[in-house]
Amino acid sequence: MQGLHARRAEVALSPPVFDDPFEALLCEHERQRGVCDLLVRLAHNPRHGARPGEIEAACDYLARDLSLHIADEQDTLMPLLRLRATEEDDIGSVAEILVDGHDGDELVAMAILIDLERLASHRGLRDPFGFFGQAVKLASSWSRHLDWEDRIFLPLAKRRLERADLSHLGREMARRRTASAAA
Repeated sequence: MQGLHARRAEVALSPPVFDDPFEALLCEHERQRGVCDLLVRLAHNPRHGARPGEIEAACDYLARDLSLHIADEQDTLMPLLRLRATEEDDIGSVAEILVDGHDGDELVAMAILIDLERLASHRGLRDPFGFFGQAVKLASSWSRHLDWEDRIFLPLAKRRLERADLSHLGREMARRRTASAAA
């Protein structure tokens, strides 16, 4: 895990990573899809459904990085988009879908994190069937939400945001990660 934490600190302290905030958001979506894939594999085979270090990386993502990503989208990107949206964008509905998706998935993710930490430390699952159901539920829900963000939310933001908005978004993303790495 030391290498993973060192890598996070390096990324967090390197503002050029956020010169293209949309690319950074899409990279986060790929990380989330990787966690979804892992959850499905673990639901089918909790003892051998992961490669070495993969469960620990998923734990790290769920415990730390997921909340940063949600803040990027809800606390910075959505307010910027509200400023630039047109009436036809129906921004109220877009915001509701975004927040509802995050809230539901984050609750299930935190419940799953407990079992992932048990698996990472080579302990058994508290409730294997409950874990299997929750893992598949989260992977399915999260995948649908990510598809919606990639097809609807991010393209809308790309069309509406201006260069100054993108600079602000990138700076806020970097600031969050710098603060998180320092904590």
